[in-house]
Amino acid sequence: MNSTTKNVFPAIPLKSLSPVLLLGLFLAISSSGRAQQLPVDTATNTAAAPAPGADLTQAQLVDTLTKMGAVVKTEGDAPDGAVTSIIFTYTHTPHLTPGGNTAPPYPVTDDLAHQISKLPKVTALEFNMSPDLTEAAIKDIGGMTQLEHLSLNGMRLNDASMTDLAGLSNLNYLRLSGASGITDTGWATLENFKQLQTLWVAETKFGDVAAQHLKPLTQLKDMTFYGTPVTDAGADVLLGLPNLVSVRCGPHMTPAEVAKLKAALPNCRFWR
Repeated sequence: MNSTTKNVFPAIPLKSLSPVLLLGLFLAISSSGRAQQLPVDTATNTAAAPAPGADLTQAQLVDTLTKMGAVVKTEGDAPDGAVTSIIFTYTHTPHLTPGGNTAPPYPVTDDLAHQISKLPKVTALEFNMSPDLTEAAIKDIGGMTQLEHLSLNGMRLNDASMTDLAGLSNLNYLRLSGASGITDTGWATLENFKQLQTLWVAETKFGDVAAQHLKPLTQLKDMTFYGTPVTDAGADVLLGLPNLVSVRCGPHMTPAEVAKLKAALPNCRFWR
């Protein structure tokens, strides 16, 4: 027994102690020795976090996005497969993300959007309810010409944003709900997206003039107008879109207009 132990546990006649007390004394001495001999090496248990702005590996990027609440898919669902889909789900129900934060909103930054834009096989991207993204991120997204599915629901978009997205000619799904900064000038960009099958412009200033830019979108199947100023005059454009199967009507479309559209497009469901 060393000198430290002698100071803590003075000599006591062992015969005078009960077996229970002897056991407690033995355990106390053992614990004291281990505490002195086995310091905790915290350095080996702490993963180094990437510096802000540093390029992330795919594994680091996927981990970061997942902790923020994104659903990330890879080719063949393989951990090391190329990333093909990144979805920040649109929802009004707050939930706890794997990183321990409450979302939405999602704390996606321009830097993360820039790094995502370098992933060549991402064909589906949803930055819903990500208010921290700026026009710099939209420019990066506009360079992802392989995109087929894009949702920027609830983002602060404007006519410049639409110009930045003009090159995404492979889109078949586009959701721009809540983009109140887009005017008739910006909506003209829709004519570039001739492969579109689904288009959401809910809660925007999409009106009768903007509706004229739907004419080239003959592949369109699903159209959502709710919360827009489109009237019967603009809705008549739908008569030239024979593949429509679902239209969520705007509040300014009259019952007579809806009835006319139903007669002309019997395979399409019109609802509010």
